[in-house]
Amino acid sequence: MLKKNIWFIIVALVLFFLTCFLHFWKIGEVPPGFYWDEASLGYNAYCLAETGKDEEGRALPLFWTCFSYYGDPAILYSACPVVKIFGLSKTALRSVSAFYLICASVLFVFLSYAHVRNKWMALAAGFLFSVLPWVFPTSRTIVIGYAPMMLGIVAGWLFLMRAMGRNNWKYAVIAGFSWSMVMYCYSSGRPFSAIAVIVFVIAFNSLLIKRIRVFSVFMISYFCSSIPLILAVLNNPAVIMSRFSDLSVWSDGAGFHEVLTRILLRYAEYFSPDFLFVSGDPELRHNAGISGELYIFMIPFIIAGFYCVIKNFRRNPHCRFLLYAILAYPAAAVLTMDRMHSARCMNGAPFWCMLAVMGFYFIWTYRRKYRVAVIALICFSAMEISVY
Repeated sequence: MLKKNIWFIIVALVLFFLTCFLHFWKIGEVPPGFYWDEASLGYNAYCLAETGKDEEGRALPLFWTCFSYYGDPAILYSACPVVKIFGLSKTALRSVSAFYLICASVLFVFLSYAHVRNKWMALAAGFLFSVLPWVFPTSRTIVIGYAPMMLGIVAGWLFLMRAMGRNNWKYAVIAGFSWSMVMYCYSSGRPFSAIAVIVFVIAFNSLLIKRIRVFSVFMISYFCSSIPLILAVLNNPAVIMSRFSDLSVWSDGAGFHEVLTRILLRYAEYFSPDFLFVSGDPELRHNAGISGELYIFMIPFIIAGFYCVIKNFRRNPHCRFLLYAILAYPAAAVLTMDRMHSARCMNGAPFWCMLAVMGFYFIWTYRRKYRVAVIALICFSAMEISVY
């Protein structure tokens, strides 16, 4: 037993340092250049770190002006102490995103273990999540708060599960703060955070009645953490509406039927194999360059994952929540004009990855006659991830 634990610790450390290497190696050089969103965020972080005011002279603003729209606060204020300590550089700024995504990947290990109860599979799941084509590039730029949004979703999901399962109010407080944090990270995170809480209530309905005090603590934490955002929006609705009004599917004055058609078409596209596994986001700046947003080897595991969650849908609230979350993940993205926009639906990445993890566990545990095929897929996955 001790020997097995030692090997697990060694493998865990190897994967952790490999993950850190992949996310930090030449982070100031790759990708080349410095996108204008990165430059604006970096300069405002520098101004706040030095003077306590943004580039327009506003003291500690919740939302800051980034050219023609308002930037989200989570990534900006995370960058301030880094800039203050290490100076204003591409490496220092981008390291903030890398740190957030690595933390999200570590928590994804614990989240996976809560679902499959296999520490080796959970460890592999954390590494897989860290190198998904959907999320990996976000750790090497500091354009917007994609990486902290990933941390908020994974942490909120994990600690809300623990709060309900263990009837623990401390976990409920952390979960409420984490889901609220999602709203401070990125525009699509705001509606999805609320949607995720709603589908959690639907999925865990009977358990919530038994755990009403803990869930009430979660909701209080969630609401209190959201008060600064609510006040900012009431004071100036433009902080969240200005950019959306230019990007919405009805921004060109289209009629009701045309808008509805666009929404349904975009919703279907976010579940298409072309977007998920083949070509991904058509915008080159968001494109993985080798596949879709997910790896090709994940296809059979995701299919098995769907089978698993549907099979256990009635008796397992965790399966219900996972299925509902996947069905709802493009809710914000479908309301914008761009089609198959990977960044605006990135909130779905943890759920698709978890579906693949559960599918792998199901095949490996209950369909042992397919283990040879699974091993072949594992070999293919190593090659596909290495090529990426």
